[in-house]
Amino acid sequence: MSVFAVQTSTRLPRYVQRVTLDGGVYSLDFHWNTRLGAWFVDVLDADGEVLVAGRRCVVDNILLGQFEHLEIPPGILTVFDTSRRLAPPVLDDFGTRVLMLYFDKESADSVIRGVS
Repeated sequence: MSVFAVQTSTRLPRYVQRVTLDGGVYSLDFHWNTRLGAWFVDVLDADGEVLVAGRRCVVDNILLGQFEHLEIPPGILTVFDTSRRLAPPVLDDFGTRVLMLYFDKESADSVIRGVS
């Protein structure tokens, strides 16, 4: 079981982070929406095909839960507020106050078994 902190940036309003999650290679395309004052993320497969687009990065929310029927990472991708204020991440919060965490499939299954 493991939890993986996805490397994020506070310096760029748009960037792509390539990650290996549960053995699969994905790209996470992070983009800051100035008008909404919010971070969004797209999930792409190893070939650059979009799997899920435009997911708002909301603290303590499972970002991809409703897309389980797609070829997405099998664990849980979530945004965690280290201050526990549960405030939405602003432009310079990622990697500092706010982390994007990935719970691998084994960890996610343990969490789900513990809840049910």
